[in-house]
Amino acid sequence: LIVFNAKDNGHLSKAEYVSPPSKNKKQSRIPVEIDDLTSIRIGTEECPIDDSMSFVFTDDAGNTNTMDIWSFIIDKDSDLPISEIHVPEEMQVITRDFTISGVVYDDDGDADIFYKIDDEPFTQLESGEIVMTTFYPYQWDLNYANPMVFNDMIANMLFLANAGIDVIRLDAVPYIWKELGTSCRNLPQVHNIVRMMRIICEIVCPSVLLLGEVVMEPSMVAPYFGTEEKPECHILYNVTTMASIWNTYATRDVRLLRKQIDKVSKLPPNCVFLNYLRCHDDIGWGLDYDFLRYFGMEEIPHKRFLNDYFTGRFYGSTARGELYNEDQISQDARLCGTAASLCGIEAALWEKDDKALSVAIDADIMLHAFMFSLSGIPVIYSGDEVGQLNDYTYHDDTNKKFDSRYLHRGKFDRELAKKRNDPDSYQGRIFNSLKKLGEARGKNRAFKQWAKISTFDTGSDNVLGFFRTYKEQNLLALFNFCNEERTVEFDMNLSYTDLMTGTKHTKQQITLGAYGFVWALTE
Repeated sequence: LIVFNAKDNGHLSKAEYVSPPSKNKKQSRIPVEIDDLTSIRIGTEECPIDDSMSFVFTDDAGNTNTMDIWSFIIDKDSDLPISEIHVPEEMQVITRDFTISGVVYDDDGDADIFYKIDDEPFTQLESGEIVMTTFYPYQWDLNYANPMVFNDMIANMLFLANAGIDVIRLDAVPYIWKELGTSCRNLPQVHNIVRMMRIICEIVCPSVLLLGEVVMEPSMVAPYFGTEEKPECHILYNVTTMASIWNTYATRDVRLLRKQIDKVSKLPPNCVFLNYLRCHDDIGWGLDYDFLRYFGMEEIPHKRFLNDYFTGRFYGSTARGELYNEDQISQDARLCGTAASLCGIEAALWEKDDKALSVAIDADIMLHAFMFSLSGIPVIYSGDEVGQLNDYTYHDDTNKKFDSRYLHRGKFDRELAKKRNDPDSYQGRIFNSLKKLGEARGKNRAFKQWAKISTFDTGSDNVLGFFRTYKEQNLLALFNFCNEERTVEFDMNLSYTDLMTGTKHTKQQITLGAYGFVWALTE
């Protein structure tokens, strides 16, 4: 890539690349697009790189200037990249999946290349037998087409129920049924199996609840509740909203999250979600990209932005996370990290920046307040109640270092937890705020599962607003996902009581600080 800085008293009207003279080919003149930064890619068949190439620039008056002397050495042979590719040996019989890999050496630097030949989820055992392993080589998939498998799994489920377990998690529900030649996801037989599990529970142990893990795009999640006539899971992890919350935090744009709330609020009240900011698993960016595309957010570049933002590689980001299951081919990846580290608390402590720390704490509390505002069951991941940071010691553990999810699976720090009794510590600020949120949620009927939820336009894409109404109690909830102050104006004076402070106000506008929120009971 050659870049020119053209200086002329007049206006540059034309630029051309002139190919090297050749006996067998007529010399050609190829126009160069003129822009703020005039540039052209050379070394192609159309524009070969050569000592004899030249560029001609013409202004509006017809004056020309030719560049044909170069201050750098042009060596066509050394500029050709050399590749080193690792492939199976000649005549080698391939019995397992493998990846072609290698390195391309160039005078501008090295580049790794990867090409996966087979993406089938199978693993060959030492005995020579082959098993299906969708997620990990040590995690075998079960064949529910064999009725003995179903019977044994039900026996395990009832064993847990007899042991006093109240909620049983169904892991990776969409993948239960396997069928070669299909995606092995969301097949109709999956719903039949979950439905049978629900029927058995209702007959044998009706107090036991089934919690389904459905990590799918938004439209594929709700069907696992089943229907009123044929119910399936009692509770589902609210995976989609969790991912949307962090997306909103990074983009400071609430439009996707508002759409998500509107969609979930239309579900029957018996559809109960388990709401959370973080859990033991990674964050996958299963967002509504058809909707985001309206705002110029394409799936692949947007995922890259989110991963760059939350690993601190994006300029201005204070988040500290690590990638999980990064695919060198598609450049897709998932994210790991504790809520506190992703909100910037870790970075602020490292930099000893008290102002940044206060903003990060406010962000952490605001995100939890939003999670507490949703219908369903709010869950605080162990350690988040005291702002526990990432645990990097897993890098030194040979059994864990290849799984970055251990970044947020560190042991609960009991010494850290003791600091919650100091209201001036960041642990105390987070713990006491979350405690107050939980108490307010428990005391006010507007937070009931049956409350009607209605979002509204706050006048800012940074601020999310909605009302929760149940039995004549109205709760106004406002959340500022921006690191700057925002003001929401109403058509008339609003009389309300702030649930966090207990103070009463009558105002036509409410101002939210950076990452601020308001829970207000309106009159």
